[in-house]
Amino acid sequence: MGQMLMVGFIGTSLSRDFQERLARGEAGFVLLFHHNVESVEQVAALTNEIHESFVPAPMIWTDQEGGNVVQFGEMAATTLSPMGLAATRRRAFARLAGRIVGGEMRAMGVDGVLAPVLDVNTRPDNPIIGFRSFSNDPRVVRRFGAALAGGLRRGGVATCGKHFPGHGQVCSDSHLDRPVCAASANELYTVHIAPFRALIRSRLLDAVMPAHVVYPDVDTETASLSSHWLAAVLRKQLKFRGLVISDCLEMGAVSRVMDPGEAAVKAVNAGVDVVAVSRSAETQARVFCALVDAVKHGRIPMSRINEAVMRILEMKRRRRLLRVPPGIKLSRASEKVRSHYRDESRLAAASITLVRDRDNTLPLDPGCRLMLVEWKKVVATEALSRAKARSVLAVPLSRWFLHVDSEMLELSPDPPPGMGARLRSAGKVVLAVFSRSVEVGEIQAAAVRRMLRIRPDAIVVALGNPYDLSGFPTARVFLATYGYRRVQAEALAAVLAGEITPRGRLPVQITLSEK
Repeated sequence: MGQMLMVGFIGTSLSRDFQERLARGEAGFVLLFHHNVESVEQVAALTNEIHESFVPAPMIWTDQEGGNVVQFGEMAATTLSPMGLAATRRRAFARLAGRIVGGEMRAMGVDGVLAPVLDVNTRPDNPIIGFRSFSNDPRVVRRFGAALAGGLRRGGVATCGKHFPGHGQVCSDSHLDRPVCAASANELYTVHIAPFRALIRSRLLDAVMPAHVVYPDVDTETASLSSHWLAAVLRKQLKFRGLVISDCLEMGAVSRVMDPGEAAVKAVNAGVDVVAVSRSAETQARVFCALVDAVKHGRIPMSRINEAVMRILEMKRRRRLLRVPPGIKLSRASEKVRSHYRDESRLAAASITLVRDRDNTLPLDPGCRLMLVEWKKVVATEALSRAKARSVLAVPLSRWFLHVDSEMLELSPDPPPGMGARLRSAGKVVLAVFSRSVEVGEIQAAAVRRMLRIRPDAIVVALGNPYDLSGFPTARVFLATYGYRRVQAEALAAVLAGEITPRGRLPVQITLSEK
């Protein structure tokens, strides 16, 4: 039964309790997150210890989508977000990104990456997908998703397409609540499922992760707990033969509706092979006991367990995990990780998108007095009180420009006192926004509109979702970076200085009316 559990833990080393649970075979999969990462050598030693804990060895996965959604920070390759890759218009770059990420993860002992994201982002106000999607066009998602998956495979890791049958047409975050997708059955099958269908046919997906989303035009049950979506559609219609891995059962979409143990029983009966519980040891134990109890009392047929375990063992056979794999050499891992920074920079340079420059403002004079304005940043749909003062552009800009005055503002629609005078006295002004929610987007848009009245020539940059640009359509110059990782920030600075010509193109449609 333990083979069907994917578990995470807090800390950079295994606690005695976690070691004992692995040794008893109570988990067949382990998830690594940012709180498990300290250094390349530490991660390699950690994965060695996990692999040695049981036979067959636990399979180690991580969430390394690229761009802002990476668990290893700047320690390992970030490449670009999916939308940034699509902005390059070159599928070869997506393959290269996948190969880089896959190779570095494999060098540290990671067996699988929870990517590609195959959601077609058809709602600009989607708070959790946005630039994690390649595009609002299913053909672009299909092509670039296939290229990234192929690259990840080439790098040596297993792939997992998510979030079936599509998380792109919702306006709430499944980490907090259960989203309801209003898309019709026809739209779901022709738009949102299309990328999954294509990659399954091409055999590019080792696993699929269903969405914690309800699609009432098709089924009233959450997709991750729905036999219609998992058995009838994914297995029978699409003929998927790989693993079905649940999204975390601690997410609000599930945990606010039912007990995680009961959710695990429903998920397995619906067709989930691997149940994920990312953080709480107590919840992991409850889920394990709930599954064992359900089998004992006939609530889960033994045939369903056997079916899932056979798929898991076949996956581990292909990954050479039926035995303890050879240990990762720490020195080799250190040499491999972050060894492709020049290639990452090339990808970033090709992604920067100049959406508008009405007065041919760019490039800027390196000797100008440049004023940089950024706002505190909130990750996804976190509370505004958790906003962090993190400048991503001050250092890269200082490498190209002699005078950079940097301002970090609170998330407020009203500029602070004295801001007007500082804006007027600056030679050039860069306003850099980042949002993952409608609330933050509207706050920043209001502030930017006020500043544009004072400095209509200001250069506006969207550091995340390019949809932010629709909030200030009168801006005469604006650019999109699709993320604010170091390679992207450096590429943007080089574009502003004229060292790089921006060649990216928007992979999504944005309304830019000046009405």
